Formats: sequence, structure tokens, C-alpha cells
Amino acid sequence: MYRKIVGFFTLLLVGVSTKTKLTLPDSSLWKNSYYDKISWFVHITDIHISSWEDDTRQEQLQEFVTKTLSILKPELVMCGGDLTEAKSKALVADQDLSEWNDYRNIVDSRWNNVTWLDIRGNHDNLNIINRNSSKNCFATHSVMGRQGFLHSYKVSLQSRKQKFNIIAIDGTWEVGMRYPFNFVGYIDDQERSILKKLVEEVDQDQEAVNLMFGHYPTSVVEQSSFIRSLISHGLVYLSGHLHDLYFFKMYGMYSYHQNRDLELELVDWKNNRRFRVLAVDDGKLSFKDVKYNQWPITLITNPKDIQFMLPTKENYTLDNTIRVLVFHNQEIKRVTVGINDEEEMEANSVDEGPLYILPWNADKYSDGVHRITVRVLDAEDKETLTEQEFTLNPKNAQNFSRFMSNVVLRWSFSVLFQTIFALTLIFNILIPVGLSLLIYLSQTGRLKHSSRDFFMKIIKWSPIRKLVHVVCQKILCWPLTIFSLYMALGPWTVGTLIEGHTGAIFAWGIIVNSDMVHSQVPFAYYFLHFAFIHPVMVLAIGHLLDIKHGQVFDNRVVSWCGHLACALGVVTMLAFSILLGVTFWSQFGALGIVFGPLKTWSYVFYGVMFFLAWRMGAEQFIKFNQIINDRKDKKNEDEENVNSDDALLG
Repeated sequence: MYRKIVGFFTLLLVGVSTKTKLTLPDSSLWKNSYYDKISWFVHITDIHISSWEDDTRQEQLQEFVTKTLSILKPELVMCGGDLTEAKSKALVADQDLSEWNDYRNIVDSRWNNVTWLDIRGNHDNLNIINRNSSKNCFATHSVMGRQGFLHSYKVSLQSRKQKFNIIAIDGTWEVGMRYPFNFVGYIDDQERSILKKLVEEVDQDQEAVNLMFGHYPTSVVEQSSFIRSLISHGLVYLSGHLHDLYFFKMYGMYSYHQNRDLELELVDWKNNRRFRVLAVDDGKLSFKDVKYNQWPITLITNPKDIQFMLPTKENYTLDNTIRVLVFHNQEIKRVTVGINDEEEMEANSVDEGPLYILPWNADKYSDGVHRITVRVLDAEDKETLTEQEFTLNPKNAQNFSRFMSNVVLRWSFSVLFQTIFALTLIFNILIPVGLSLLIYLSQTGRLKHSSRDFFMKIIKWSPIRKLVHVVCQKILCWPLTIFSLYMALGPWTVGTLIEGHTGAIFAWGIIVNSDMVHSQVPFAYYFLHFAFIHPVMVLAIGHLLDIKHGQVFDNRVVSWCGHLACALGVVTMLAFSILLGVTFWSQFGALGIVFGPLKTWSYVFYGVMFFLAWRMGAEQFIKFNQIINDRKDKKNEDEENVNSDDALLG
């Protein structure tokens, strides 16, 4: 009750605002002219402050916002969402006030009160009925939420003779589903209108550099084409959410859209303690992804990395000064720079700051691809080396390209989930229908002799034989087919979905409070169940029928290896199904268990199917015998005809 009262009055003070614009005061750091037109920023995402997981996550974040930021001295920090974990040990998703208090206290203690721009992630929206809910702790505990920025917003900044517009893109749902049903982002009509207006404003300011960041990668927003059209108006789009793709351990997920719009996904703070330092040097972007407490951080801003040149958005006039930003938690003895295989020369520090400069003859390197080497020696005589290729001719630019990065960031998770759902449904319907049709055509003699022979051959293959067994038993085939069809259309779970509001989950979406939530995750759940669990259960039922058939007709065709493979398959898929079911049971309570056809009822359903298969009598296998003996009978009939003809000729 106390929490709700505090949340209510805080929202009254903040207002249920759609505030979207903020102008920051001019930068006052580093007044030396060499710092003109070079500014740097920090990007961090997926912090996941937790009340029960790894405590060092918070401890090191505290050190990061105080000590690390005091060394980096950025213009501002962009924090890309999933500020808190919002999941208990029992995997129940709900906003945890203690986690939000930790986040607020840590961030409010940051160095020099540097501008901190935060945005919601999907975890910050778990179990929240709408933005005006008293449980929306982002509104009461985040930096920008406390200022009334509850949607996408724009921040303008004048820094060292460069003007910046930073647009934060909120791709979270208005209705915050429980875990994991808001994995895919969604931009509704209201948010779309806000973003269009913000982009129209920045387009009018041709001199400004536009940076964009959000929680979701463009591929993980249902309106992926819309968000990609937005980022075409900016220099770069910074995202998170995918962490390191867990088992794949992918670091450096970067990609270009339309060969011109750069998207940089950042690995999480939660498990990997990563953050990004990015600089804009006279309109040209450079960046480096860094692991916490690894020093020094060396960022070459001129000449920039050949892999991340943006010829349509950056100006590449020749500049006769090499510029390198070097950040270190120790004193730096020396910074040397070398080009290609030439002798290295010492660079000079500007105002004892992070900027090191070295004059050079840019005309000498105006064409072709070259290599720059920066060597940093610190007070402990530790030496670090940074190398990158560069070109001063935009025509020689070589876009960063990795297959998996391109696949993950360029596709659409929404389209993927819908496609695999449709294909899974089609296969689960077509296979039994197709086999039934082949059996009918074979038995009625309407199948060509060559086609019938081929059909007889493939039936000998164990998996097909098991499927034919199931198809021959209508009491099994029809319920199994209807089950897969029902799960594509009917409700999976009826229960308490969001903040005590009852709703239903379907494969094609979620209904709560009479509102339709176009979640894409159920499509993926359908795929996992009916592409893996269901086929194994069907084959296991067919295996049981195979055993029964062999017992009845004394024709054993199943080996002990077959028994073992079947048992392992069933146990594995059963464990996998229970693992997926835990999500439903933990999130949606007693109603979710009782009214849960996809999970709770499926175990009863498959149990009944196994029972019916075990109780099959000998007469039930007559049709199957007719099918498998069809070719043999035809062969015997042909032999009898030949013998008869020979006798007549004799």
C-alpha cells in the first residue's frame, strides 16, 4: 500500500507527461582549441540490477559511475534499458522496488552529476499495465523518468563547436507483458507519432550530428522497417537487448542497413561488464567497446577505422593532425604513433587531458589503404598496442561485415517467428493428411505402379513406418492433428497476466483487459513445441504401435537400439517441455496451471494417446498389414499369372 501511495503522488508531481525534448547547457570541459569539434560519450546497456543475483554487478556499477566516469569525463552517458532484473528467484516477473532504489542511488552518485540519459528496456516494463501505472518505477526512479520523459525523447547539446541531437527510442510495449512475452519490441501509433515529430525537428537542423539509441535492435522491433527508416536520419543507432546471444558469445554485433546506416549492438553489463566509448571528431564517428576495468582505452579518432566509414554522412577533408583519445587510470609516460612500417613518433598530450595529437602530412596517405599503430606506455611500464586500418579516400571504404552479425541485425525476429510458426503448422497438418491420401490412393489402385513401389520402399524406413502406424489409427491420428490445429488457434493459458488483470495467451497474440497485445513470442513457443516435442511424441506413439504390431503378428522389427532411442527422445522432450512449462506456471499462477492447454493439458493428452496405442487390438492392425503387404501380394499375383501362362503354353 505504501508503495502504491508513493508511486501515485510521484506521478502526480511528475505528471503523466509526454515530455520529449530537453536542451542541455554548453559543455565547459577542455577549452583548448585542439579540443574543438571533438566530443566523446559513453554507452552502457542491460545493467539488470538484481536483488538476488550477483552482487558485484551493483558494486562494480557504483565504481563505474564514480571512478571510471571521472577518468573518461564524457559529455553524457546513454543507458539503453533493462535497468533492473525484475525477476525473482522463482522466475516470477514483477518490478522490485529495492532494485530500483539501488539503481537510483547508484546513478545519483555519478561523477560530476554528468548527464545520464536512460530509456526503458523490456525488463523495466514487466508486469506493468501501462506507463501511468503506480508500478512503473521507471517514472519514479530513473533519471529521465523523474523529469517526465516516459516516451521517446530528444536531447540537444552544444559541445566544443559541435551540435548534437540525441534521440532515445522507446520500443517497449504500452502494456507490459510478463516474462518472456515482451521479447520483441513494439512501436504503437502514439510512439510512432512522437518519433516522426522528433525526426522532423532534427532534419531541420542540418548542422547537428544526430545520434540515436534504444534498447531493442531494429531486428527485434515488430515495426523493423519503420525504425530503420528513422535511423537513416542519424549518424549511428546504438542498441542492446541481445547481450552476447548467450551460447554464441558474440561480441561486436555491428551491421549496416542499406549499406549506409550503421547499427551497433552492445554486449551487456549484466554478465560481461561491457560499455562503449564513442567519439565524434568533426562529424566523424569512432568507437570502442570496452570491458570494465581494462585500461588503457585507446580510441583513434583521426584517421578513423576503415570499417566504419560513413561516406554519405561524414566529411572526409584531409586533416594534417592525427588525434587519439587515451584514457587510463594511471599516469601515461608516452604515446607513440606509427604509420604502416614507418618509424613511430611520440604524440603530445593536450592540457594533460585524454587527447594526444601528432602532426602528419595527410596528402602522403590520400589514397590506398594504410595501417596506423598507437603504442601506450604507462607508469608501470606496461605497454599496450592498438592498430587499425584506415583510408583517406572514401571510395576505398570497407564496411564491417560478419555473417552472423548481419543475419541477427538485418533480419526481422517478428517475421522469423511468424514464418516458423506457419511452416510448423503446415507440416503438422500436411504430413498426416498427405500420408492418409497416399494410403487411400495405394489401396484403391489409383497410384501409379512406380509411385506405389516407391511408397512401399519408404515405409520400410522406421520413422515413416511409425507415422503410417499412427495415420492408420484414426482414433489417434485425428486427435493429434486437431491438437496441433487447436494450439494454433485456441487459447493456451487463461490466467492472471498483468497486475492482477486476467487474460488469455494465443499463438497469434495476447488479450488482456479486452486489449490485443500483438506479442510475437507465442509464435516461437508454438514452433518449439510442435517442431520438437510434438513430433517426438507422435513417433513414440508410432513406436509403441510398432511393438504391438510385432507382438500380434510375431513379426518383430524394432531393435533394442530403437527402444533406447525412443526412450531417450521422450525423456529429453518431456524435460524440455517441463522447462518451458515452468515459465507459464511461475508467471500465471494457479489459473495458468489449471487452464493451460499447451503445457498442463498436453501431458494428459499425450498420456491418453499412449494409453490408447497400448490398448490397440489385433483387428486394428489389419489396415496397416494391407498397406505393407500390398507390394508382396502384387508380386505373388504376378508370379501366379506367369505360372498360369506357362502352363497354358505347355
